[in-house]
Amino acid sequence: MVISNEPGIYREESHGVRLENLVAVVKGELSEMGQFYRFEVLTLAPFERRLIATHLLTEEEREQLNAYHDWVYEELQGELNEVERSWLRQATLPL
Repeated sequence: MVISNEPGIYREESHGVRLENLVAVVKGELSEMGQFYRFEVLTLAPFERRLIATHLLTEEEREQLNAYHDWVYEELQGELNEVERSWLRQATLPL
């Protein structure tokens, strides 16, 4: 099954932000408690770095975002031409 993961925050009469990725529900661990399932990310795209209030991120959040951007670059760079790859490298630089 494919679903969308859409975490967001909305400030009444101000603004809202929602991030979206498509994920597949796939079999995970099997234990004495039964079959567990997990999400496998299907869509990869960098987050717009200029829109991130980096001063509000914890070190752990910064590391998670940088790891995600590293993953995006590594997964996609081989499918791109030189110009596209250069753009993606800039879009996925560490914060």
